[in-house]
Amino acid sequence: MAVIVIDPGHGGTRTVGGSSPNNAAGPAGTKEKTLTLAFGLAARAALTERDHTVFMTRTTDVNLV
Repeated sequence: MAVIVIDPGHGGTRTVGGSSPNNAAGPAGTKEKTLTLAFGLAARAALTERDHTVFMTRTTDVNLV
């Protein structure tokens, strides 16, 4: 099976190094970081059910360097 890396983008609440938390929001206030993480986690679940190996750059609301 395949090895897949999912990168749900920026997260967290503070700047770490040169990386911002990216609190971009839509008209209703939904944050981009929230949707990308939820989508990434759902994709990981679906892919691992099909016996793929999945790595994620973040699995919680953190900002990585």
